[in-house]
Amino acid sequence: MATQQTNDQWIEDGDYSIEDHGSVFLVYPHNEDAKENLINNVSNEVPFLGDAMAVEPRFIADLVQIFNNEGWRIC
Repeated sequence: MATQQTNDQWIEDGDYSIEDHGSVFLVYPHNEDAKENLINNVSNEVPFLGDAMAVEPRFIADLVQIFNNEGWRIC
């Protein structure tokens, strides 16, 4: 994957990664812009585990589509 510069930080692996843990998906931001995007655009009711946002499986496809539509890269 090509590298991209975001706020003077080079990223090679995308803005977010998503891990499937069966009953929950964990969405990890990989840079400050991605982290701020989650903080500013996600309801306070959404649980976080450390820096990772916990997402129910029924919502993950919609979230990925939103990320793609907004130009975020998922690795």
